[in-house]
Amino acid sequence: ATSSTWQDSDGSLSVRQYAAPRFFKSASGAMTPIDSSLVPTTGTPGWWHSSANSWSAAFGAAGAAGGSEQVTLAGQTIGFRPLGVTASSQLPTVSGPVATYAGMWPHVDLADRVSSTAVEEDIVLTGPGAASSYSFAVSGASLRPHGAGMDLVAGGAAVGQIPAPTVTT
Repeated sequence: ATSSTWQDSDGSLSVRQYAAPRFFKSASGAMTPIDSSLVPTTGTPGWWHSSANSWSAAFGAAGAAGGSEQVTLAGQTIGFRPLGVTASSQLPTVSGPVATYAGMWPHVDLADRVSSTAVEEDIVLTGPGAASSYSFAVSGASLRPHGAGMDLVAGGAAVGQIPAPTVTT
């Protein structure tokens, strides 16, 4: 939901509008605040997951079979595993909604930021000698071209999108 409504002490109603979703309907049916913070995953050492949303993101070892980044939405788990990494056992460092893999590749950090609507990934070149391209294996979905980006297709339907890459300097 992108708004909240409450009754003031004088009986009038107030509405607050948000630019992005701030609430989701929980399994119990209650409207619940979205919390994009990453918390340790109980029973899975080294893994972190998003706190509260209608979809979830999880981050673990760089070389995890199902992907170091796993997004569960529309009942489907889609994994992204970076290929050719420096250390497949590397775990992310986490601060709030950001999981960072320092030195994922030589002279390259990988930072994933969870928001209320998406996971945004930055490939950060940290020095000369960084490669000019990076590959990821995708599991749990197929990719279908969509404009300059890709649709994630699972169960015969598009369940998400990978936008076209952008470069910032």
